[in-house]
Amino acid sequence: MAYHVDMVAVRHDDHGRHDAAVEALVDALRSVGLGVGEPPARHPRDPAADLVVDVDGRRLVVEVKVAASVDGGRASRLTPPADGVVGVVVADRVTAEARTDLSAAGWSWLDRRGHLRLRAPGVVVDAEVPAAASVPRPAPPIAGRGAMSVAYWLLTHPGRAIAPTKQVDEIGYSPATISRSVTRLAEAGLVGDDGTVAGTELFWALADVWRPERVWLADVPSPRRDPVTNLSTYRLTGDVAAAALGAPIVVPAVTTLDLYVGGPVELTIAQRRWGTAPPGAGAAALAVAPVGAVVGPGAPGEAGGWSIAPLLAVALHLATDRGRGREALLEWAAGDGIWR
Repeated sequence: MAYHVDMVAVRHDDHGRHDAAVEALVDALRSVGLGVGEPPARHPRDPAADLVVDVDGRRLVVEVKVAASVDGGRASRLTPPADGVVGVVVADRVTAEARTDLSAAGWSWLDRRGHLRLRAPGVVVDAEVPAAASVPRPAPPIAGRGAMSVAYWLLTHPGRAIAPTKQVDEIGYSPATISRSVTRLAEAGLVGDDGTVAGTELFWALADVWRPERVWLADVPSPRRDPVTNLSTYRLTGDVAAAALGAPIVVPAVTTLDLYVGGPVELTIAQRRWGTAPPGAGAAALAVAPVGAVVGPGAPGEAGGWSIAPLLAVALHLATDRGRGREALLEWAAGDGIWR
């Protein structure tokens, strides 16, 4: 298969950004073996075209659109390319959901972090390419309890955007922390242009940092009443809670209880009260809830006398198990399906 790419005059409606995007696409095409020729002096091209690619004598007119980041919401709003034109979106980041939506809308794309998809009648290029050196290494979109609390709030309020000053009491962090966290989520394409949750990626991004440190107890606390310890803020999670909420999980007759507590003081008291055990060998495992809302008022139900953690918290706990837990999530249709 013979390839040839002609560079044609680039529109200067966005000057440097657009030129850089076209150059990035040319570099990506070169990296997968597509030849790049010198531009002709004059080219009778479609006004929207930025490149002309010849594939075995087939002439592909390519239009380039540039964006910093593309999420599913933005991708679904793109107008399909003109007839006879191959549209390519070039962005520093194209989310997984956006890749699917772009393909459905008739657009090809270059994720400058290292992936090219070019599709036209009779032509499919889908390949890893070198990451663009100019793409800055982004800050983690969710870092720290404040950012986790913001992501958790968004996931429990689908269709709503955060007003930093209004949600201070609910989220428990300053307006500055909330605003900064939302900005990072938006830059990463995890929330839409309107500040609301875009698809399922925010759930999985939060799951990737949902790593509460567990402490194993030698004995099992009593959920009903204990003369020493206040158990009112304990919340049941793990397999037992998930099964009680309808997840497709089989719980053995003898199993370790997974519980969230409100803070390190409660964790220390529990260790003194019921003793510690080696990891994986205890009767119960306790962890400080990564987000305060997990142990807040209200619960979706009880199991074995324990108040169950919110549905989202239980789902995030399952997601930390990259094998069985994530398989169960894909089959679990509970709630609003934020993980599917």
